[in-house]
Amino acid sequence: MTAPESIVIVDHPVDITLLARLVAAWFEDMVKLVVDTRRRIVGIGGELHADAEQLLLEDGSQQADLWGRQLLPGPRPR
Repeated sequence: MTAPESIVIVDHPVDITLLARLVAAWFEDMVKLVVDTRRRIVGIGGELHADAEQLLLEDGSQQADLWGRQLLPGPRPR
């Protein structure tokens, strides 16, 4: 089961501390994200792209508008 705070939906630039927390929550060196290209929002986090995708669909996104990818932000900030 996924903790709700380990997947977020954002509509603004992501703070580096939030990004670092999401990276650390799952893979340590990357994070999965799903973009709603019509609504201009992003679901970030989850073990699978489907985790963030499901949150976006529940939030009103349409499947045809979703696009997934992985983000490798580099070393964690200290």
